[in-house]
Amino acid sequence: MPISIIGTFGAMYLLGLSIDNLSLMALTIATGFVVDDAIVVLENISHHIEEGVPRMKAAFIGAREVGFTVLSISISLVAVFLPILLMGGIVGRLFREFALTLSLAIAVSLIVSLTPMMCSRLPREAYDAKEEGHFGRWLERGFTSIQCGYERTLGWALLHPRLIVTVLLLTIGLNIWLYIIVPKGFFPQQDTGRLIGVILLIGIVKKNAIMMVDFAIEASRHGLSSRDAIFQACLLRFRPIMMTTFAALLGALLLAFGRGEGAELRAPLGIAIVGGLIVSQLLTLYTTPVVYLIYDRIRVRWERRKSNGAVASS
Repeated sequence: MPISIIGTFGAMYLLGLSIDNLSLMALTIATGFVVDDAIVVLENISHHIEEGVPRMKAAFIGAREVGFTVLSISISLVAVFLPILLMGGIVGRLFREFALTLSLAIAVSLIVSLTPMMCSRLPREAYDAKEEGHFGRWLERGFTSIQCGYERTLGWALLHPRLIVTVLLLTIGLNIWLYIIVPKGFFPQQDTGRLIGVILLIGIVKKNAIMMVDFAIEASRHGLSSRDAIFQACLLRFRPIMMTTFAALLGALLLAFGRGEGAELRAPLGIAIVGGLIVSQLLTLYTTPVVYLIYDRIRVRWERRKSNGAVASS
Protein backbone atom coordinates (compact mmCIF):
# COMPACT_ATOMS: atom_id res chain seq x y z
CA MET A 1 0.00 0.00 0.00
CA PRO A 2 2.71 2.62 0.81
CA ILE A 3 4.30 2.13 -2.61
CA SER A 4 0.94 2.58 -4.34
CA ILE A 5 0.16 5.75 -2.38
CA ILE A 6 3.62 7.19 -3.06
CA GLY A 7 3.21 6.40 -6.75
CA THR A 8 -0.17 8.13 -6.69
CA PHE A 9 1.42 11.26 -5.23
CA GLY A 10 3.93 11.22 -8.11
CA ALA A 11 1.17 10.89 -10.72
CA MET A 12 -0.79 13.69 -9.04
CA TYR A 13 2.27 15.94 -9.20
CA LEU A 14 2.77 15.25 -12.89
CA LEU A 15 -0.90 16.08 -13.62
CA GLY A 16 -0.85 19.25 -11.55
CA LEU A 17 -3.28 18.04 -8.87
CA SER A 18 -3.08 19.51 -5.39
CA ILE A 19 -3.64 18.21 -1.87
CA ASP A 20 -7.02 19.40 -0.64
CA ASN A 21 -10.15 18.02 1.04
CA LEU A 22 -11.31 16.17 -2.08
CA SER A 23 -7.96 14.61 -2.97
CA LEU A 24 -7.39 13.61 0.68
CA MET A 25 -10.87 12.09 0.76
CA ALA A 26 -10.03 10.14 -2.40
CA LEU A 27 -6.72 8.95 -0.91
CA THR A 28 -8.49 7.83 2.26
CA ILE A 29 -10.88 5.71 0.23
CA ALA A 30 -7.98 4.57 -1.96
CA THR A 31 -6.32 2.93 1.05
CA GLY A 32 -9.13 0.38 0.90
CA PHE A 33 -8.95 0.00 -2.86
CA VAL A 34 -5.19 -0.23 -3.36
CA VAL A 35 -4.90 -3.16 -0.98
CA ASP A 36 -7.52 -5.09 -2.97
CA ASP A 37 -5.17 -6.04 -5.79
CA ALA A 38 -2.31 -6.79 -3.41
CA ILE A 39 -4.49 -9.01 -1.21
CA VAL A 40 -5.80 -11.01 -4.17
CA VAL A 41 -2.30 -11.59 -5.57
CA LEU A 42 -0.57 -12.18 -2.24
CA GLU A 43 -3.27 -14.54 -0.98
CA ASN A 44 -2.97 -16.66 -4.11
CA ILE A 45 0.85 -16.70 -3.89
CA SER A 46 0.71 -17.64 -0.18
CA HIS A 47 -1.63 -20.51 -1.06
CA HIS A 48 1.03 -21.96 -3.39
CA ILE A 49 3.80 -21.41 -0.82
CA GLU A 50 1.78 -23.31 1.80
CA GLU A 51 1.58 -26.20 -0.68
CA GLY A 52 5.38 -26.34 -0.81
CA VAL A 53 6.09 -24.35 -3.99
CA PRO A 54 9.31 -22.24 -3.77
CA ARG A 55 8.72 -18.51 -3.26
CA MET A 56 10.04 -17.37 -6.64
CA LYS A 57 8.04 -19.96 -8.58
CA ALA A 58 4.95 -19.38 -6.43
CA ALA A 59 5.17 -15.62 -7.11
CA PHE A 60 5.15 -16.08 -10.87
CA ILE A 61 2.47 -18.79 -10.83
CA GLY A 62 0.23 -16.89 -8.43
CA ALA A 63 0.53 -13.57 -10.28
CA ARG A 64 -0.16 -15.27 -13.62
CA GLU A 65 -3.24 -17.11 -12.30
CA VAL A 66 -5.00 -14.00 -10.99
CA GLY A 67 -3.54 -11.47 -13.42
CA PHE A 68 -6.66 -11.27 -15.56
CA THR A 69 -8.87 -11.11 -12.47
CA VAL A 70 -6.92 -8.20 -11.01
CA LEU A 71 -6.93 -6.42 -14.39
CA SER A 72 -10.70 -6.89 -14.70
CA ILE A 73 -11.27 -5.58 -11.18
CA SER A 74 -9.15 -2.47 -11.79
CA ILE A 75 -10.78 -1.70 -15.15
CA SER A 76 -14.26 -2.09 -13.65
CA LEU A 77 -13.40 0.26 -10.80
CA VAL A 78 -11.97 2.91 -13.12
CA ALA A 79 -15.00 2.55 -15.41
CA VAL A 80 -17.26 3.36 -12.47
CA PHE A 81 -15.55 6.75 -12.09
CA LEU A 82 -16.01 7.71 -15.74
CA PRO A 83 -19.43 9.32 -15.12
CA ILE A 84 -17.82 11.57 -12.51
CA LEU A 85 -14.90 12.42 -14.80
CA LEU A 86 -17.30 13.30 -17.62
CA MET A 87 -19.83 15.09 -15.43
CA GLY A 88 -20.39 18.72 -16.33
CA GLY A 89 -21.36 21.75 -14.31
CA ILE A 90 -20.26 22.73 -10.82
CA VAL A 91 -20.59 19.23 -9.38
CA GLY A 92 -18.48 17.78 -12.19
CA ARG A 93 -15.71 20.33 -11.74
CA LEU A 94 -15.76 19.80 -7.99
CA PHE A 95 -15.53 16.01 -8.01
CA ARG A 96 -13.37 15.54 -11.10
CA GLU A 97 -10.23 15.78 -8.98
CA PHE A 98 -11.69 13.22 -6.57
CA ALA A 99 -12.40 10.71 -9.34
CA LEU A 100 -9.06 11.31 -11.07
CA THR A 101 -7.09 10.79 -7.85
CA LEU A 102 -8.90 7.50 -7.16
CA SER A 103 -8.35 6.31 -10.73
CA LEU A 104 -4.64 7.09 -10.48
CA ALA A 105 -4.37 5.17 -7.21
CA ILE A 106 -6.08 2.11 -8.73
CA ALA A 107 -3.84 2.21 -11.82
CA VAL A 108 -0.66 2.44 -9.73
CA SER A 109 -1.90 -0.36 -7.46
CA LEU A 110 -2.49 -2.59 -10.51
CA ILE A 111 1.09 -2.12 -11.69
CA VAL A 112 2.56 -2.74 -8.24
CA SER A 113 0.45 -5.83 -7.48
CA LEU A 114 1.27 -7.54 -10.78
CA THR A 115 4.99 -7.10 -10.16
CA PRO A 116 5.80 -10.23 -8.12
CA MET A 117 9.27 -9.07 -7.05
CA MET A 118 8.37 -8.35 -3.42
CA CYS A 119 6.15 -11.42 -3.16
CA SER A 120 9.11 -13.58 -4.19
CA ARG A 121 11.27 -12.18 -1.40
CA LEU A 122 9.17 -11.14 1.60
CA PRO A 123 6.93 -14.19 2.37
CA ARG A 124 8.34 -17.03 4.42
CA GLU A 125 9.54 -20.04 2.46
CA ALA A 126 7.48 -22.47 4.51
CA TYR A 127 4.33 -21.93 6.53
CA ASP A 128 4.29 -23.03 10.16
CA ALA A 129 1.22 -22.35 12.26
CA LYS A 130 3.33 -22.54 15.45
CA GLU A 131 5.21 -19.41 14.39
CA GLU A 132 2.03 -17.37 14.65
CA GLY A 133 1.26 -15.67 17.95
CA HIS A 134 -1.77 -16.31 20.11
CA PHE A 135 -3.61 -13.41 18.53
CA GLY A 136 -2.89 -14.70 15.02
CA ARG A 137 -4.10 -18.19 15.87
CA TRP A 138 -7.21 -16.71 17.50
CA LEU A 139 -7.98 -14.74 14.34
CA GLU A 140 -7.43 -17.82 12.20
CA ARG A 141 -9.80 -19.92 14.31
CA GLY A 142 -12.42 -17.17 14.19
CA PHE A 143 -12.16 -16.82 10.44
CA THR A 144 -12.29 -20.60 9.96
CA SER A 145 -15.53 -20.79 11.93
CA ILE A 146 -17.01 -17.95 9.85
CA GLN A 147 -15.97 -19.69 6.63
CA CYS A 148 -17.52 -22.98 7.79
CA GLY A 149 -20.76 -21.14 8.51
CA TYR A 150 -20.65 -19.56 5.07
CA GLU A 151 -20.05 -22.96 3.49
CA ARG A 152 -23.17 -24.39 5.14
CA THR A 153 -25.40 -21.42 4.31
CA LEU A 154 -24.07 -21.24 0.75
CA GLY A 155 -25.00 -24.87 0.16
CA TRP A 156 -28.50 -24.11 1.42
CA ALA A 157 -28.75 -21.04 -0.83
CA LEU A 158 -27.79 -23.06 -3.91
CA LEU A 159 -30.55 -25.53 -3.07
CA HIS A 160 -33.15 -22.71 -2.90
CA PRO A 161 -32.36 -20.47 -5.91
CA ARG A 162 -35.92 -19.18 -6.26
CA LEU A 163 -35.88 -17.77 -2.73
CA ILE A 164 -32.52 -16.08 -3.32
CA VAL A 165 -33.69 -14.56 -6.61
CA THR A 166 -36.87 -13.35 -4.89
CA VAL A 167 -34.78 -11.63 -2.20
CA LEU A 168 -32.63 -10.07 -4.92
CA LEU A 169 -35.66 -8.72 -6.81
CA LEU A 170 -37.20 -7.38 -3.58
CA THR A 171 -33.92 -5.63 -2.80
CA ILE A 172 -33.87 -4.01 -6.23
CA GLY A 173 -37.46 -2.88 -5.78
CA LEU A 174 -36.65 -1.49 -2.33
CA ASN A 175 -33.71 0.45 -3.78
CA ILE A 176 -35.96 2.00 -6.45
CA TRP A 177 -38.54 2.98 -3.83
CA LEU A 178 -35.91 4.52 -1.54
CA TYR A 179 -34.44 6.45 -4.46
CA ILE A 180 -37.87 7.89 -5.21
CA ILE A 181 -38.64 9.00 -1.67
CA VAL A 182 -35.18 10.24 -0.64
CA PRO A 183 -34.89 14.05 -0.53
CA LYS A 184 -33.13 15.52 -3.55
CA GLY A 185 -31.59 18.90 -4.30
CA PHE A 186 -28.98 20.71 -6.32
CA PHE A 187 -26.12 20.74 -3.84
CA PRO A 188 -27.18 19.85 -0.26
CA GLN A 189 -24.60 18.53 2.16
CA GLN A 190 -26.44 15.20 2.41
CA ASP A 191 -26.61 14.66 -1.36
CA THR A 192 -23.12 14.82 -2.80
CA GLY A 193 -21.80 12.03 -0.48
CA ARG A 194 -24.95 9.58 -1.61
CA LEU A 195 -24.24 10.18 -5.05
CA ILE A 196 -20.53 9.43 -4.90
CA GLY A 197 -20.92 6.67 -2.30
CA VAL A 198 -23.39 4.77 -4.48
CA ILE A 199 -21.08 5.04 -7.48
CA LEU A 200 -18.19 3.64 -5.44
CA LEU A 201 -20.34 0.75 -4.20
CA ILE A 202 -21.07 -0.29 -7.78
CA GLY A 203 -17.36 -0.89 -8.35
CA ILE A 204 -16.88 -2.71 -5.04
CA VAL A 205 -19.80 -5.09 -5.55
CA LYS A 206 -18.74 -5.79 -9.13
CA LYS A 207 -15.23 -6.59 -7.89
CA ASN A 208 -16.51 -9.37 -5.62
CA ALA A 209 -18.54 -10.91 -8.43
CA ILE A 210 -15.54 -10.84 -10.78
CA MET A 211 -13.39 -12.68 -8.23
CA MET A 212 -15.96 -15.46 -7.89
CA VAL A 213 -17.02 -15.86 -11.51
CA ASP A 214 -13.50 -15.74 -12.96
CA PHE A 215 -12.35 -18.64 -10.79
CA ALA A 216 -15.55 -20.59 -11.47
CA ILE A 217 -15.07 -20.30 -15.23
CA GLU A 218 -11.48 -21.50 -14.93
CA ALA A 219 -12.53 -24.43 -12.72
CA SER A 220 -15.25 -25.42 -15.20
CA ARG A 221 -12.64 -25.65 -17.93
CA HIS A 222 -10.83 -28.26 -15.82
CA GLY A 223 -13.85 -30.56 -15.73
CA LEU A 224 -15.83 -29.44 -12.69
CA SER A 225 -19.58 -29.05 -12.98
CA SER A 226 -20.92 -25.50 -12.88
CA ARG A 227 -22.33 -25.96 -9.39
CA ASP A 228 -19.14 -27.44 -7.97
CA ALA A 229 -17.05 -24.79 -9.73
CA ILE A 230 -18.96 -21.80 -8.34
CA PHE A 231 -19.20 -23.44 -4.90
CA GLN A 232 -15.44 -23.96 -4.78
CA ALA A 233 -14.84 -20.47 -6.16
CA CYS A 234 -16.94 -18.87 -3.43
CA LEU A 235 -15.08 -20.73 -0.69
CA LEU A 236 -11.61 -20.07 -2.08
CA ARG A 237 -12.33 -16.39 -2.75
CA PHE A 238 -14.11 -15.87 0.57
CA ARG A 239 -10.94 -14.92 2.43
CA PRO A 240 -9.66 -12.26 -0.02
CA ILE A 241 -13.18 -10.87 -0.42
CA MET A 242 -13.57 -10.46 3.33
CA MET A 243 -10.07 -8.99 3.68
CA THR A 244 -10.63 -6.40 0.95
CA THR A 245 -14.06 -5.54 2.35
CA PHE A 246 -12.67 -4.94 5.84
CA ALA A 247 -9.89 -2.82 4.35
CA ALA A 248 -12.45 -0.68 2.52
CA LEU A 249 -14.57 -0.48 5.67
CA LEU A 250 -11.66 0.84 7.72
CA GLY A 251 -11.00 3.55 5.17
CA ALA A 252 -14.68 4.52 5.07
CA LEU A 253 -14.98 4.60 8.87
CA LEU A 254 -12.39 7.38 8.95
CA LEU A 255 -14.64 9.41 6.69
CA ALA A 256 -17.88 8.55 8.50
CA PHE A 257 -16.69 9.49 11.99
CA GLY A 258 -13.95 11.99 11.18
CA ARG A 259 -14.08 15.53 12.50
CA GLY A 260 -12.54 18.81 11.47
CA GLU A 261 -12.69 21.04 8.43
CA GLY A 262 -14.80 19.52 5.64
CA ALA A 263 -16.25 16.75 7.83
CA GLU A 264 -19.80 17.60 6.70
CA LEU A 265 -18.73 16.74 3.15
CA ARG A 266 -16.93 13.50 4.04
CA ALA A 267 -19.35 12.01 6.58
CA PRO A 268 -22.26 11.20 4.18
CA LEU A 269 -19.82 9.50 1.81
CA GLY A 270 -18.35 7.37 4.60
CA ILE A 271 -21.77 6.41 5.98
CA ALA A 272 -23.00 5.42 2.51
CA ILE A 273 -19.93 3.24 1.91
CA VAL A 274 -20.02 1.55 5.34
CA GLY A 275 -23.73 0.73 5.21
CA GLY A 276 -23.61 -0.23 1.56
CA LEU A 277 -20.60 -2.50 2.04
CA ILE A 278 -22.24 -4.47 4.85
CA VAL A 279 -25.54 -4.99 3.03
CA SER A 280 -24.08 -5.57 -0.43
CA GLN A 281 -21.52 -8.03 0.94
CA LEU A 282 -24.23 -10.19 2.46
CA LEU A 283 -26.19 -10.09 -0.79
CA THR A 284 -23.39 -10.74 -3.27
CA LEU A 285 -21.94 -13.68 -1.33
CA TYR A 286 -25.19 -15.57 -2.01
CA THR A 287 -26.81 -13.97 -5.04
CA THR A 288 -23.72 -14.09 -7.27
CA PRO A 289 -23.40 -17.92 -7.32
CA VAL A 290 -27.16 -18.34 -7.77
CA VAL A 291 -27.32 -15.87 -10.68
CA TYR A 292 -24.21 -17.50 -12.19
CA LEU A 293 -25.91 -20.90 -12.21
CA ILE A 294 -29.07 -19.43 -13.74
CA TYR A 295 -27.10 -17.86 -16.57
CA ASP A 296 -25.16 -21.08 -17.04
CA ARG A 297 -28.40 -23.08 -17.41
CA ILE A 298 -29.64 -20.56 -19.98
CA ARG A 299 -26.35 -20.87 -21.87
CA VAL A 300 -26.52 -24.69 -21.88
CA ARG A 301 -30.11 -24.68 -23.15
CA TRP A 302 -29.25 -22.16 -25.86
CA GLU A 303 -26.27 -24.20 -27.07
CA ARG A 304 -28.35 -27.39 -27.01
CA ARG A 305 -31.08 -25.73 -29.05
CA LYS A 306 -28.55 -24.45 -31.57
CA SER A 307 -26.96 -27.88 -31.95
CA ASN A 308 -30.36 -29.56 -32.36
CA GLY A 309 -31.28 -26.98 -34.99
CA ALA A 310 -28.04 -27.59 -36.86
CA VAL A 311 -28.61 -31.36 -36.84
CA ALA A 312 -32.20 -30.96 -38.09
CA SER A 313 -31.15 -28.65 -40.93
CA SER A 314 -28.42 -31.04 -42.04
